[in-house]
Amino acid sequence: MRKMTFTLALMLIVSLTFAQITINPDDMPDVGDTIRASSALTTGGVDYTLTGGNFTWDFSTLGIVNQEVDTFVSVSSTPFLYQIIFLYPFVATIASPQPDFDFIPGFEVTDAYFFYKETDNFFGMAGLGVNLAGIPLPLKFGDPDIYYQFPVEYDNIDSSIASFALNIPDLGFYSTERNRKNTVDGWGTLITPYGSFPTLRIKSELEIHDSIYIDSLGFGFPVNRSIVEYKWLGNGFGIPLLQVTVEGLFTTVSYIDSLRNPMQVIESQALNHEFVVYPNPCSTYLNVEHEVDFPECFSIELYNFEGKRIYYFGDFDVDAGMFKQRLDLKHLQIPTGIYFLKIFTTNHSITKKIIVQ
Repeated sequence: MRKMTFTLALMLIVSLTFAQITINPDDMPDVGDTIRASSALTTGGVDYTLTGGNFTWDFSTLGIVNQEVDTFVSVSSTPFLYQIIFLYPFVATIASPQPDFDFIPGFEVTDAYFFYKETDNFFGMAGLGVNLAGIPLPLKFGDPDIYYQFPVEYDNIDSSIASFALNIPDLGFYSTERNRKNTVDGWGTLITPYGSFPTLRIKSELEIHDSIYIDSLGFGFPVNRSIVEYKWLGNGFGIPLLQVTVEGLFTTVSYIDSLRNPMQVIESQALNHEFVVYPNPCSTYLNVEHEVDFPECFSIELYNFEGKRIYYFGDFDVDAGMFKQRLDLKHLQIPTGIYFLKIFTTNHSITKKIIVQ
């Protein structure tokens, strides 16, 4: 009888691990989220076009060339002119600051923000705000560029058209139209250097038609682009766990990752000593201790039994010596059960099973 009970429990765990998930508004980014992503030059030999039901995509050998952190802020914290356009009547619900860049040589873009709108039915891009040659320009789509129609489920197909046009006296004209088709063409398990996750795969086919005219140059030109995005979504991560973007001959790869140094391979000396996590079982707090042989960086996250990240405790820069950190669980108000504490070092991750009671 005991053996049968164990077998049934094991079958239940396996079914939970590989169950088909659904993506809802709760899985989108929230104000205050900071999500680290790594970029790779190649897919590591993986054929990213392959997909299907109960499929496994193994990208565990992905490399890293650089890391960036996506930050999400309230619309009310963006420049005032952007707020006028995007805050009322709730054209956008969240914003993400972007790095400065040269739109065209001699035309530097600063104070750049992407604006997104989330409803019970969809999540998409509402527009962007840029400061071009000292002129703040909020650029609002007539209709959002819809990334996801909720609930996101296997075999769903949807499409959207987003566009805007802008005429700036003595500077020029710019317009764009985006035609997007989304197909949820797979579900299963995604494996990356960050971990293994239940996932849904979305293929987005994007046709972009731009028209640009520069007054000072006295001419304009069209720019037509065809882009295919392959996105693997998981519950509670805000952005895709992995995204492969193909435009012409260029393929880019980005994936959610822990804090790592892309320029240097560090020996795992810090792992010579075991991380100690106590008390376990716990209720209101956890202590994490680890003896560090050289300066190191850690990030600590909490996952539930289904592999969904439910809390990010933060990044910690540690000098040589004893690392001690007390983690507050009381304010999380999580139910009793089994959880996993993931501790990411520069090039490794450690998982500790904990019991909350």
